[in-house]
Amino acid sequence: YDQWNGPDEFMGIGPPWVTAGDWLTGTPYPLFNVEDPDRGVFSDYNVNFYPVLFKICPDGILEQVFTSTSEAQLYQLVQDCQVATSIAEEPDLGAIWIDTGSRSLVIERHQLVQGVEVFDLQGRAVLPTQQPTGRTTDLGALPSGVYLFRMWTEGGVVVRRMYLE
Repeated sequence: YDQWNGPDEFMGIGPPWVTAGDWLTGTPYPLFNVEDPDRGVFSDYNVNFYPVLFKICPDGILEQVFTSTSEAQLYQLVQDCQVATSIAEEPDLGAIWIDTGSRSLVIERHQLVQGVEVFDLQGRAVLPTQQPTGRTTDLGALPSGVYLFRMWTEGGVVVRRMYLE
């Protein structure tokens, strides 16, 4: 719904300073004559005759951008997006392995772990959440198979996929 426009404006009927593109029948985006020196994306959008615009940041944040925003403000809004160029580092728990002799999970730096959860590959929790009391967590009740081990610390979550014999 746009209170300033009727069906003609949304279907691209009218002079170029009133409408740009057919928003309803086959063209889901505005059309601009890029070779016309008097027109541009910003100047064409900087009027009250278009649907609301949104910016989508790399982190997935969606924010409404008003058409009355100046060009400098528009560029600043884009620059304000959080840049998603790195992956968060996971906490260092040292070596993590399954001791096949004792059928237990061994975490070298267990003192950093606040809890351990064990899931099967269908995502079901198969071992109740445990807070490690030592370096090992008993897995004797589990049948052989592949499991996901989720260990969380103050610094984040560590997940490992391992085979239990």
